[in-house]
Amino acid sequence: MWLLLSLFVYSIYNIPTSLSLTSPGEYVIGGLFPIHLTPLEDVDRLKPAVPDCEKSQFRKDMWTAFQAMRFAVDEINNSTKLLPGITLGYDITDSCLEVVDIQASFRFLSG
Repeated sequence: MWLLLSLFVYSIYNIPTSLSLTSPGEYVIGGLFPIHLTPLEDVDRLKPAVPDCEKSQFRKDMWTAFQAMRFAVDEINNSTKLLPGITLGYDITDSCLEVVDIQASFRFLSG
């Protein structure tokens, strides 16, 4: 139990600025989570550009959902009773803003 708690605390304080996790599988589940959020007033809609996620506001609730999806897929793959003989994968990305959402969506679809 202490090991899990330690890993959780470590992961919260060592958050990468560009988040994208992938794991191969027979079936790959995609996830887009707005972990970094740029306020719309900081976005110039006349000159669209990919936002810099590092400068955006970090959202702990979305980080938790991001990690929960990864954990759930790993638990399903490690279970002998759930989906025996099938391996699930994931492609999880920090969407940051809708511009990045589109890029990640195309990556999922081309996949």
